[in-house]
Amino acid sequence: MIDQKYPTRVNGITVPYTATYDELCEYLKTPEPLAWAACIALGRLGTSESLTKLVELSQSSDWRFRRTAIEALAYHPQAGKATEPLRAALNDSSPYVIRTACNTIAQIRLAELHDDVIILLKSNNPAIRQSAVKAMKDLWHLTDFDEIFALFLSDKVAEVRIETAWTLRTHATDENWRKLFDVWRQDSVIRHRQWACELTLLFGADKVEKELKELSRDKDGHVRKAAMKALANSQP
Repeated sequence: MIDQKYPTRVNGITVPYTATYDELCEYLKTPEPLAWAACIALGRLGTSESLTKLVELSQSSDWRFRRTAIEALAYHPQAGKATEPLRAALNDSSPYVIRTACNTIAQIRLAELHDDVIILLKSNNPAIRQSAVKAMKDLWHLTDFDEIFALFLSDKVAEVRIETAWTLRTHATDENWRKLFDVWRQDSVIRHRQWACELTLLFGADKVEKELKELSRDKDGHVRKAAMKALANSQP
């Protein structure tokens, strides 16, 4: 039985987890869905030999092999040894490879590549910025707040702002929550206004009663409910 953390199908193809290493290498000879599925199986195989093969594939001239090999590393127990191939993937010519590298680095929490990932917040490609800021949720340093908060305030792409908010919400603290509250309580995204109310439950509803009373009259019912709950909590 395959553990739930491993995908059972890739591009409609059942991942051949029961295949031997040699059989998987045979499947890799033709760039087609079975080859991508074989890459994932190599990750689960978990041997030094399969790690070497995935690193080799991560340097293929075919971006599809590079992308899938990087994805498969997330399932390999020795993936931490592939720091340099993963760093190279963050500078790949294909945005799909870069985004997959962000995901894999986050999944295995490869702290050594924190600085390499955070640089991508300045990428001209919004999908890369989105993947990078999502990865920062798992690679977070306390000193990251200002840069990621600035991205939330300045980015023009809604999907990037929303992903940035998720990362900031995950790492709200007593030191930074008020900055988030002051911005989110006025945000056009309903979830952010609701989060503003929820933050006060954690860090001090009594400090922002006036603002919470305004939010208790919000046009959205979820926001009103969250604000009233926070106000009730602020009462002595």
